[in-house]
Amino acid sequence: MKHLGFVEDIAALWGRAHIAVLPSRGGEGLPLSLLEAAACGRPLVATDVPGCRDIALANLNALLVPLDDAAALADAIDRLARDPQLRRKSARPAANWSNGSSRASVSAAISLCSIDACSSKRLELVHCECL
Repeated sequence: MKHLGFVEDIAALWGRAHIAVLPSRGGEGLPLSLLEAAACGRPLVATDVPGCRDIALANLNALLVPLDDAAALADAIDRLARDPQLRRKSARPAANWSNGSSRASVSAAISLCSIDACSSKRLELVHCECL
């Protein structure tokens, strides 16, 4: 694993990734990283905590794991890494969830979580560039 630091081109970053992983303890509201990954059609692995589970929908676009369960997290990542069909199945709903009629839900969630207008424009650009 390599720490990339600040990345400006989020769409290119998600374009190189096969899986989005957020092992959160909760408390960050609606995670922008999961929104961006979903907009780019990436399958998600996330902790089953408020915020994450609003975007990472179990067995639709994500595998959810219990809080503080490193073994379950590793198993979920391994399962997606070894199963390209499952990645494709999970990626399609991730892209669709952030598109079309659900876009209003994403916009409302962004507004409710007090993410500034610049971030919501960035999400829109990421969505357009990835799909």
